[in-house]
Amino acid sequence: MSSAPTKKVRVQESSSVTFFERKAFKFTWTIKEFSSWTAEIGSCMQQSAVFPSGKEESIQWALQFYPQCRKGIPFCELYLTMLKCPGKQLNTKFRFTMQNSKKEILVSVDYIEHRFVDTMAYGHSQIGDNDFLVDKTKHDDVLIITCEIEAKVRLVHENNQSTNNDQPAPPSSIADDFGALVDGQRFGDVTVKVGDKRFRVYKGILASRSPVFAAMFEHTMKEKIKSVVTIVDVEPDVFHELLRYIYTDKVQNLTALAYQLFAAADKYDIGTLKTLCRMSILANISTENATDALKCADLHLDSEMKRHTLGFLRKNSGSLLAMTETAGWKAFELTFPHLAIEVLKAIVKS
Repeated sequence: MSSAPTKKVRVQESSSVTFFERKAFKFTWTIKEFSSWTAEIGSCMQQSAVFPSGKEESIQWALQFYPQCRKGIPFCELYLTMLKCPGKQLNTKFRFTMQNSKKEILVSVDYIEHRFVDTMAYGHSQIGDNDFLVDKTKHDDVLIITCEIEAKVRLVHENNQSTNNDQPAPPSSIADDFGALVDGQRFGDVTVKVGDKRFRVYKGILASRSPVFAAMFEHTMKEKIKSVVTIVDVEPDVFHELLRYIYTDKVQNLTALAYQLFAAADKYDIGTLKTLCRMSILANISTENATDALKCADLHLDSEMKRHTLGFLRKNSGSLLAMTETAGWKAFELTFPHLAIEVLKAIVKS
């Protein structure tokens, strides 16, 4: 007797995807007559307008700005406050930027994965040197504060019924494709000569990422100069990584090149690369290289790097006292006496 045929069972397949729904906010606060405003306000808190405006908004924020630090030192304080949220709790990342009306970035600070609960404020107690901000805005006395926020609004679960036609989206290759331009010599519309090396680059890409390159190429076109630009104050390997970042938002050998890339990013006004280099420098700071970080911060007017470095030295004053007896310190003291004084003050405060 033959066995009965096995009945086929149709399997219905389905899938589920869980992800955070994100919402982005951007707010710009323009303060006119900044020098007189900050002198009059002093260390009193000033709150910005609520953003986004409208009673129907489910999430609202405001900035709290102290033009002068409440601790009596010449630094500003800036905080982000969550005023309204359906769940009373929100995970965010956000960025503060201060610039003048010429769009020169004076301060840029990133905050990654911070949790706001109720109306808690979070930010920076010494975000920028007040005298520095007043000096850098003196041409028209305008300070522009920008806050960019990305919030994880809620956790979403999506169920998807699968079909035979379902096809996964192909992975993006744009970073790799643009990365190939870094070493490519066949195309490009201008040559940049750095030391003994030549780089074929695209003016449009460089100009879109750097206002300094934009001005350089515009001048070159107006003057009808031959399409070769010579750069003399950047090493070829540093310029190579600068190009990589411009094309792909990525950097290789960041730890080794952090100081040189920071200087190049400052020269060509690429704020995000400066932040990346600053983070690398501060992540690898030690009593042996802290004076290098101080010199870099002083040369490029980076109050954020200087503040963090002096804070590190205060916490490690025991090791620092021994370092002040070395020949290296003596040379530093002679060449940068104003920085040496700040370091010694940090030791005294500790």
